[in-house]
Amino acid sequence: MVIFSSLTEFVFINVILNLFCAIIAFAVSIFSYRALKITHEKNFLYFTLGFFLLAIGIIAGSIGNIAYYLSIDLCFFSNTCSLWQKLFYAFNLAFVALTLYAYNLFVFVYSKIRSRVLMFLVFIETSVIAIFLFKIFWFHLVAAVILLFLIFLSGKTYFKKRNSNSSLIFIAFILLCLSHVFFMFIAQIFSYLGHVSLVLGFLFFFVMLLRIKYIKRKIRRK
Repeated sequence: MVIFSSLTEFVFINVILNLFCAIIAFAVSIFSYRALKITHEKNFLYFTLGFFLLAIGIIAGSIGNIAYYLSIDLCFFSNTCSLWQKLFYAFNLAFVALTLYAYNLFVFVYSKIRSRVLMFLVFIETSVIAIFLFKIFWFHLVAAVILLFLIFLSGKTYFKKRNSNSSLIFIAFILLCLSHVFFMFIAQIFSYLGHVSLVLGFLFFFVMLLRIKYIKRKIRRK
């Protein structure tokens, strides 16, 4: 019973932290859409879709965590074990796929890929990879590698422009990458560190979008 109690506590805290991350991701998506309306820059469309997918993916991952816990707990008392395991597989697959889709959208922003055919092929490839990356360690490893590429691209932009917005995005991608590195480890402390890094990464994006809205409003007043 002690094991189940600690597992219940861990799953509960994990779900709460995930929902908090999802709320921030939704907020970033909304403000990205507002930035799109203000600036008319297509890059913000990709950020809007990307963070929306991240939010939905995080929620799916939370449901998967609950299903996983129930598959362990209820297997001892009923024959619904296979049902909860199937739900865990389905929602975990959705979490993996949606997260990788989102990061690919961010890659499109910095690599300036605009070919719809190429985008479609990338998403098909991501779907196949997501199916074979069901082990969560490999998913986080691949996500971290994609984010390392984004760190490189956003770093080039930062060192070229040297402005606040590019530095915020650069730091945000570093924090997102760190979150996936932390999530590779099983210990609870690394799970908490991963969530903290994820929240901070989202908040850096959020601050960047608030700055855009504030600057544009200031320009209009003049």
